Amino acid sequence: MKTISSAFLLLLVASAGSDPVPFVDGLVVRGDVQIAPGTYELTTPIRIVEHGSRLDLAGVVLRSPVAGGPAASFTDTAIIVQGLRGVTIANATIQGFKVGISGWGCTRLAITGCDLTGNYRQRLHSTPERENEADWLWPHHNDENQWATNYGAGIYLDGCRSAEIAGNVGHDSQNGIILSRTDSSFVYDNDMSYNSGWGLAMWRSCGNEVSNNRFDYCVRGYSHGIYRRGQDSAGILVFEQCSDNVFAFNSATHGGDGFFLYAGHETLEQTGLGGSNRNLVWGNDFSHAVANGIEATFSEGNRFIENTLDECEYGVWAGYSYGTDIVGNRISRCARAGVAIEHGHDNRIEGNAFTGNRVGVLLWAFPSAQFDSSVYGEHQNTRSERYRILGNRFEGDSTSVRLYTTSEVRIEENEFNPLDAVLTLKTVCPALTFRCNNVRGGRILARNEASEGVILDANYAAVRAVEGDISMPDTLPAPVPADSVALDPARFRPQTRGTLDAFIPAGRLRGRETMVIDEWGPIAAGELHLFPRDPAGWGDGRLFLAGRSGYFDVTLVTGPVFVEPLAGRVPSSVVVRPMRPGFAEANVQVTCGDRVFDAKVGLAASDWLVRFYGWEAAASGEPPADWAEVTAGAPLDTLHTDRVDFWWGGKPPTDRVPAEHFATVGETSVNIPGGTYTARTISDDGIRVFVDGKSVVDNWTTHGPKEDRGSFTVSTGMHRFRVEHCQIDGSSWLQFWIQK
Repeated sequence: MKTISSAFLLLLVASAGSDPVPFVDGLVVRGDVQIAPGTYELTTPIRIVEHGSRLDLAGVVLRSPVAGGPAASFTDTAIIVQGLRGVTIANATIQGFKVGISGWGCTRLAITGCDLTGNYRQRLHSTPERENEADWLWPHHNDENQWATNYGAGIYLDGCRSAEIAGNVGHDSQNGIILSRTDSSFVYDNDMSYNSGWGLAMWRSCGNEVSNNRFDYCVRGYSHGIYRRGQDSAGILVFEQCSDNVFAFNSATHGGDGFFLYAGHETLEQTGLGGSNRNLVWGNDFSHAVANGIEATFSEGNRFIENTLDECEYGVWAGYSYGTDIVGNRISRCARAGVAIEHGHDNRIEGNAFTGNRVGVLLWAFPSAQFDSSVYGEHQNTRSERYRILGNRFEGDSTSVRLYTTSEVRIEENEFNPLDAVLTLKTVCPALTFRCNNVRGGRILARNEASEGVILDANYAAVRAVEGDISMPDTLPAPVPADSVALDPARFRPQTRGTLDAFIPAGRLRGRETMVIDEWGPIAAGELHLFPRDPAGWGDGRLFLAGRSGYFDVTLVTGPVFVEPLAGRVPSSVVVRPMRPGFAEANVQVTCGDRVFDAKVGLAASDWLVRFYGWEAAASGEPPADWAEVTAGAPLDTLHTDRVDFWWGGKPPTDRVPAEHFATVGETSVNIPGGTYTARTISDDGIRVFVDGKSVVDNWTTHGPKEDRGSFTVSTGMHRFRVEHCQIDGSSWLQFWIQK
C-alpha cells in the first residue's frame, strides 16, 4: 500500500484546480479535493469540514488495517461529515469498516458512485441444518444510533435533510444504506444487494423518495426446505414514525421481508398514536420473501399499488393497519395467504390478481382484553371491520376469502375460480355483503362454520354448492365483469429521479431455492460454495456444500480426524470427527468439478458430565442468589455427552427436569496444545465458563439467545472446563465450544 507522511495532514486545505493530491491518513478536507488513485490504508477517518466541499475518490480504494479479516471484527468509520451544507462525496471504494460513510446533521449531502462492498457484518450461527435464534436482529431501538453501533452500514445518515444517495453499490456487508431522522431526501439507482441485514433501513425519516434501487437477497435465517425465519432481515426496513415516503420501482426480492414497515414502540408502548403513515409503495418487486413480501403494521393510510409479490409466506401482512389501500398488485403462490390482516379496519383490497395462494384474502380478529387495555388498545380501534374487497381476480387459490370475527365486509364484482372454496366464514361475521361476483369454478361457493345464517346476494355462480346456514337467491343474475376498480392505480404512479431498471431480468435464476446463507450471509445465486472454512466445535464439525448441483470428492485430509462422506452430490454436508480425545487440528480439501476448496478444522473431543438442578422461582425473574446452594444439592438428572450443544426451546431438558427455573452444570477435562483460545457460548439465559477454575465468560443475566466470548491461554496438557447455565423462563439454549 502507498503511505504518505502524516506531515501533510494539516497542510492540505484544497486541491490545486483539478490536479489530484496525495493521500494522507486522517485527511481533513476543505473545498474541492481529488485524491490520487491508489489503494491506501486508513487508520484515522477522513473528515470534511467546509460547506460546499467535494471529495472525489475516483480510482481510490480505502481499506482498514483489518480488511480481509473476519468481517465481525471491523470497526471505525472511513469518511465523516458533520453539520455541513452542499457536500459531495463521489467514487470512493471503501472496505473493512463498521461504517463506510457517515453524515450527521447535514443538508444537501450527496453520496454518489461509491462502492461499499465488504464492510462489517456479524458472523451467523445458524447452519443449513438448524436455525440459531441468536442471529435475530433487534431493530426496535435506534434513537441512540444503535443500528450503526451494533450492525454497521455502508452509508449512515442521521439528522440530515435533502440528501442525495445515488449510483452506489454495497454487497457482502450487513446493511447497505441507513437513514435515521433524515427527511426530504432521494435514494435512487443504488445496488445494495446480498447483505445479511437490510438493503435500506429508515428510522424516523419522512418525505423521502426511494426509487429504482436493487435490494435483492438481503436475508438471513433461511435454509430451503428446513426452516424459514428471516430473523428481521429485509430488503427495505421502515421503522418508527416514518411517514409520507415514496418507494417506487425497487427490486427487493429474496429478503427476510421484502418491505417491512412498523409503527414503532412510540406508538405501541408510549402514546398509542402516530405510526408509519401515508407511505406510497408503487411498482416494486418484493417476491420470494422468507416471511412477508410486504409487512405493514399499526399504521394508517399506506398505499401498496402495482407491486409483485410471488412465492412469499404472506404476500401482504398488515396487522392492525387501517385506511390501507392494497390495489393492483400481482400476488401469487404465497404459502399462507396473499393478503392477511388481523384487527384491521377501513381497508381496501381492490383490483389485485391472486393466483395459486393457499388463501387469497385472510381477515380476522381474536380479541384480547389485555391488549385492548394496553397503551395502543386504549387509543385505537382494534376490531376487524369495514373492508371493501372489490374487482379482484382470484385464480387457483385453495380458498379465495376466509374471514374470522370480521364485520361489514363488502365483497363485490370479483372474479373467483378457486380450487376449493370461494368464501369461508370461520366465525360470525355480521353485515357481510357478497354480491355481483363472477364465480367461474371451485368446489364450494360458501362454507359457513358459524352459527349465524348468511345471505349471498345476486352473483353469477357456476357452482352453487354451500355448506352451513347460507341463503341464496333462486335466480342467477347476468355475469358481472371483474374490472370495476374504484381506485385507478395510474393516478398514483409517482414521478421519480431514478432511471435504473432494477428488476431481475427474465430468465435469470430466482426463487427461494436460490437463497443460500453461509456463516456470513447470502451468497450469489447459483454460486458453488463451501462453508465454513474454519469450522470449530466440540465433538465434531460440519462443512456445508451449497450452490449449483453437481458432485464433490474429499481429495485430501491431513490430521487425526475421520471425514464422511468422502463423495456425494451437492448440496450436502461433510462431517469431521476427531479420532481420539483431545484437540484435533486438520486440513480438509474438497473438490467439486474444477473448484477446489480448503478448510482448516479445530475440534475438541472429550466426555462431558452434565448435571441438572432446580430451584424455586423468584419474583424478580433473576438467577437464584443462592447459586452455590442450588448446585451443591442432589441433581434432578444427569447425562453423559460428547458436547455441550443444547437447544431445548421451551421444553424441559429431560423428563426429570422442569422447563423453567433449572440449572445446568457441565464439566470435562481435555488434553489440548498450549496456546491462546477463544471460548464461545450461546446462551439463554445466564452463562459462566471456567477454565482450570478461572473465569473466562460471565454473563449472569436474563437474556435471549446471545453469543459471549472470552479468551484464555494455557500450556500443553490436561485442562478442566466447567460451564454453568441458568434458565429463568421461556426458551432455553446452551452451546459451548473453543477455537484456537
